[in-house]
Amino acid sequence: TVTQRRDGRWTAALTLPNGKRKWLYASTQSEVIEKLESLKRSLRDGRDVSAVELTVAKFSQQWLAAVKQSIRPKTYTTYSQLLRTHIIPEYGNVKVTRLLAAHPLALYEKMLKAGKSPSTVLHVHRVASMMMSAALQWNLVNRNILKAIKPPSVPHREMQILSADEARQLLTAAVGDRLEALYWLALVCGPRAGEMLALQWKNVNLDAGTLRITATLHRRNGDYHLDEPKTKKSRRTLNLPPMLISKLRQHRVTQNEEIRSSARGAWQHNEFVFSNTIGNPLDITNLLRRQLRPLLRKAGVRRSVTIQELRHSAVSFALSRGVAPIDVAQMAGHSSVAVTLTRYAHALPGATLRASEAIEAVMLESLTTTLTTMPARPNEAVRAIT
Repeated sequence: TVTQRRDGRWTAALTLPNGKRKWLYASTQSEVIEKLESLKRSLRDGRDVSAVELTVAKFSQQWLAAVKQSIRPKTYTTYSQLLRTHIIPEYGNVKVTRLLAAHPLALYEKMLKAGKSPSTVLHVHRVASMMMSAALQWNLVNRNILKAIKPPSVPHREMQILSADEARQLLTAAVGDRLEALYWLALVCGPRAGEMLALQWKNVNLDAGTLRITATLHRRNGDYHLDEPKTKKSRRTLNLPPMLISKLRQHRVTQNEEIRSSARGAWQHNEFVFSNTIGNPLDITNLLRRQLRPLLRKAGVRRSVTIQELRHSAVSFALSRGVAPIDVAQMAGHSSVAVTLTRYAHALPGATLRASEAIEAVMLESLTTTLTTMPARPNEAVRAIT
């Protein structure tokens, strides 16, 4: 039933399978008829009819609430920010069932014109696609329109890895630096940046020469949080070589003296291995901009290397010197050896040659064995008899 009210608005009603009447409203007759037909299609397809009036903004809240317990806090914050900053302002008022490919395409074009990086656009696309996949699973829509859209390609950034000489230059330049021990730890044991910043002295046994990775540090809303490590294999114990033990011993003494003299009443007794001057954990952005980059310049290293890429350098050093991949994977906290081999194949110089030579050796050995055990040729056998 489609009728026009006294105020000029149009209304339509449809009886649902449960016997209740569903009322629809619009400013024009054609719009209310379109809503009515959409509702009928939803009923025919077995979809949730409540989706007819459900906006992208409202559904995004439902989706975030549903996934919150199954994703890391940092990931949840990222999803929320991307939705709030980009998706909701652009088409948050659009009904989920009326979302078209044109909506995200227009958003991507607008973002790129505004100077946003292709990487940011790709992140937005992935979040939107995950959200619409959930809408499909929950029977709110009959397809995920994001699957038909090709996001912008992101230029591949080569992993920056220090050479052994550059690493030595960096450590030489770091002598006497308040974070000298951090650079040694990063380049010798290769923990993730967040794992290093989450370290507390209770995790370190310098007498036994061990260090336990039990958490990772993230910043959310201006405050720091200790979260679970990235994977189950990320919880691990690292064995420390003598020089690193010595550096950490000296670091503990120096850092405590520094905090006592500068923090005074503001001292936060958090016992972080690497802290700022009042005892709070370091900020990763400040660490990169104010500490590592100036140190790289001082060392004469021209590469723009991040804290995380010091880890990559450590893993590459170990593999290139013949350390077994399974041992390197355990040190790095990778979920599997396959991750180590896939991500750091470049660190295995001559690997394909060694593989080919090994196979060739087997083939030659088999061929030699075959030749020595072959029977004589027929004519040679006849001559032998005669």
